[in-house]
Amino acid sequence: MGLGLEVTKQGLDMAAAQAVLDLRRALDKHESIAAWLANHPKTEANEPLVTEFGYDEDEAYALRLYFEGVENIRVTNPNLIAVGRKMTGLE
Repeated sequence: MGLGLEVTKQGLDMAAAQAVLDLRRALDKHESIAAWLANHPKTEANEPLVTEFGYDEDEAYALRLYFEGVENIRVTNPNLIAVGRKMTGLE
């Protein structure tokens, strides 16, 4: 008796497609937040996350760093995103 689950092509295809779909949903959420942050930029005089929403400077920095970084990954890798879409069978 072996331990773990048996891996088959069909099972791997299903798991890979589901991972792609999950990532697409996550990237869509990230894109929305990154766009909102871009529309509410930090200036030398004002950080809206601090003045309007009550974040401290470190929290505001972390939010911007993370979401701008993930958005950069999404935008600079269109070929990778396209390959993932093909893996789902939806394109």
